[in-house]
Amino acid sequence: MKHIRTASFVALVTVAFAACSNNFSVFEPSPGDDGGLAGDGTVPESATGEGGGKDGASRDGTLPDGSATDGASSSGGDSSQGGDGTSASSSGGAEESGVDAPADAPDDGGGDAPVDAPKDTGPDAPPCGATGEACCAGATACTSGCCDPTAKTCVGDGVACQGTDEVCSGGSCTTCGGVGEPCCPGSTCTANGACCDGTSDTCVADDGACGGGKVCFKGGCTTCGGLNGPCCLTGNACTSATACCDPTAHSCVGNDLDCTTPSSGQQSLCTGGKCTNCGGATQTCCAQSACTGGNCCQTVGAVSTCTQQGTTCGLGEVCEQGTCGQCGHATQFCCATAPQCLGLGASAGCCDPGGDKCVTAGSTCSTGGTCTNGACCGASGEPCCNGTTCNAGLNCKGTPKTCQ
Repeated sequence: MKHIRTASFVALVTVAFAACSNNFSVFEPSPGDDGGLAGDGTVPESATGEGGGKDGASRDGTLPDGSATDGASSSGGDSSQGGDGTSASSSGGAEESGVDAPADAPDDGGGDAPVDAPKDTGPDAPPCGATGEACCAGATACTSGCCDPTAKTCVGDGVACQGTDEVCSGGSCTTCGGVGEPCCPGSTCTANGACCDGTSDTCVADDGACGGGKVCFKGGCTTCGGLNGPCCLTGNACTSATACCDPTAHSCVGNDLDCTTPSSGQQSLCTGGKCTNCGGATQTCCAQSACTGGNCCQTVGAVSTCTQQGTTCGLGEVCEQGTCGQCGHATQFCCATAPQCLGLGASAGCCDPGGDKCVTAGSTCSTGGTCTNGACCGASGEPCCNGTTCNAGLNCKGTPKTCQ
């Protein structure tokens, strides 16, 4: 009996030792195994009982819940189930998670990475529509301004197009500079005397109405009514009550100042708020007491009137070449009425017809005759001196007798 117990104890120790030895061999690679690498914790296919003829239970490394005898029996029996009831399919789960897993893992990124971008179908279209860029095709050629039909480019509003006297206005290139047309670049107009009205960017005719109550005057829109400025088109033409609107220059002129002389040559003076003809005989004297045509300005009281040349200005005076002066004496103008030159009888002076001035008796006149008894005589066509005498080579003939 004692020998039997000893033999049983030895057998039990041997089985336990064998089981422990098999458990550590799980982590050692065996020659010919097709499983995982050493130390990576994976179990080769041969350890699961799927190949190589090795017992899968002996590789499990766990003792069955039953007796040692059951464990020994299971180590030599069917590998499909161990003593603890674990089936071989559970070992197969280890196979899937260990060996098969690398096959199920995705590629390093080549297959699942998104496509970078679609392949280019052609060169990018050049930009269009903005100022300075090409006009776009379609209904909206430019985002603002105009499409210059000559250059095929977009230009800004108010900028010159390539056509002659054309500017971008209202969304299209149009002619500029004429009356009623848009102003050309630089606020200029091509029509003679026209002005660029800044309130409407439109060209206005000379003496036409600009915005803000201004008037086109000498090429610019100007405030009206002031002296030397344009006449207003509505209401009072000039601000000052005594000023005049010059009908020729269309400007305001101060009182007693000359208005512009028109092409007819007739001068006029601003008087009483109106430009009035001046300078002619019997007309009002012009500014600075001037008269036209050799007439003389003669003032009587507050009225200044032009006296006709050759007529009496006053006592003993005559109007000659725009000046009233004494008359009748030698070298003076001939008086307007007889006697034209002073002196009596044979000493009377003569009015020289060539210079309208008096010469003394016995002096030679500009005609070649001689001053005798208050008249030049003896020259061709003149009366015979004393009724009988003519200059050399001439005869006293006819009735009345003249030198011929």
